[in-house]
Amino acid sequence: METSLCVESKTKLLNVINLFIKRNDEDTVKIQDEKWQFARYLQFLEKALKSSDFPLEIEILSPNADPPDFIVKSKSFSFGVEVTEAVIQHYRDENAAKLKDTSQNISYEVFRNGTIKILDKGDELIGDGWSGNAPEMQQAAILMKAIQKKTKKLHQMRKNHKCNEYHLVVIPNPIFLNYERPKVFKIMKFELAKTHDDLFDKIFIIDGSLKRMYRSIFCKSGNKYISKSIRRAFN
Repeated sequence: METSLCVESKTKLLNVINLFIKRNDEDTVKIQDEKWQFARYLQFLEKALKSSDFPLEIEILSPNADPPDFIVKSKSFSFGVEVTEAVIQHYRDENAAKLKDTSQNISYEVFRNGTIKILDKGDELIGDGWSGNAPEMQQAAILMKAIQKKTKKLHQMRKNHKCNEYHLVVIPNPIFLNYERPKVFKIMKFELAKTHDDLFDKIFIIDGSLKRMYRSIFCKSGNKYISKSIRRAFN
């Protein structure tokens, strides 16, 4: 374990969320990303937990250790939390290469009437692009791939840390995509309602900015997932 924080109340939890969001130059990019993703998850908890659930203990596990990435404990529950990005690999590769040249402005967009690509300043869209619900289908497929990859590590998570529940937080990267999020979540709901061999207790899909988040929670029900609201998910 790298760090342990004691959170005495909801007000204190808001302070911890701000602490995780704040950039720390001593952290690696990977650690910064994981803390930022975890902060989004804590925003869910802040809305769902009751005063009687406090104090909380938050364990930040070593980034080089086996999953999960974080553990949230109270006197009545313990959650193992794994965070991940749903990323388009060619975006990750090209973005990493271009970041070496700080003079370039990088943006990435999915245009309903243009091609998917990384755009340099002054670039123009080419090609016929997508039509219908193709952008939403593509984004749902990227999210499902990230979920399936992490599901393979569930057995190891249970072996490493005994928790009441195991949660997965999935955040698309890049997040500024030109698609209709409700349609993506509807597709996800259909895919996750299918039978599965192994399941996280809850999957949190979080998209958008800190001020305007688009959120969806899928909870284990038997051998499939069902969609729930924040409060129903924790009751």
